[in-house]
Amino acid sequence: PREARPVRAAPTRQVDGLPDIPGLNWAEALERTDGNKDLLLDLLTTFVDSFDTMPAKLRDAFAAGHLDVVHREAHGMKSAAGYIGATEMRAVAERLEHAAAEGDANAVAPLFHVFLDELERLLAALDKTRTPA
Repeated sequence: PREARPVRAAPTRQVDGLPDIPGLNWAEALERTDGNKDLLLDLLTTFVDSFDTMPAKLRDAFAAGHLDVVHREAHGMKSAAGYIGATEMRAVAERLEHAAAEGDANAVAPLFHVFLDELERLLAALDKTRTPA
């Protein structure tokens, strides 16, 4: 079984004018938007809006023993987190994805909680990047 390790936020590659968010590599994220900060901030808003219900959805799925749902959602998060430069979230999602694919709820449980902690931390930090409408 895989051991759940606490997430250690990767060093942030700070970019002028963007907040320091542990585990988020701004330089990598900006590469995806060809350096367009406004587009990146829009993507981050979309990320938060798209995944803000994920923690509750995953808690329900895990409690019901639906590791297929946990696997699918972790896979989606791995891709989305990688796209926005959330390197720690991507790494945790990948570990959870693999554990859930093996189908052992006892192995998934510790990773699941690390995943939720990291997701909730990331969503809260990214929510602060929103610009008022």
